[in-house]
Amino acid sequence: MPDQVAGIFDLLGLPDGDPRRAMLAKQFAEYLRGMDFPESADRLAHHFDPPAEYRAGETPDPAGG
Repeated sequence: MPDQVAGIFDLLGLPDGDPRRAMLAKQFAEYLRGMDFPESADRLAHHFDPPAEYRAGETPDPAGG
């Protein structure tokens, strides 16, 4: 499913790295949860807005902030 959503984002003119992709993916995920598709929602949310410790190129802040 993330590939199909990425295709929609491309059609909307939202390139990779555009923060609006994560925002819209989160909204899609919330909708999917409401429709009783929690696994799909989690997969979508994690693909477009992974937890900070999984984001490529980011270094965790040792102070935790």
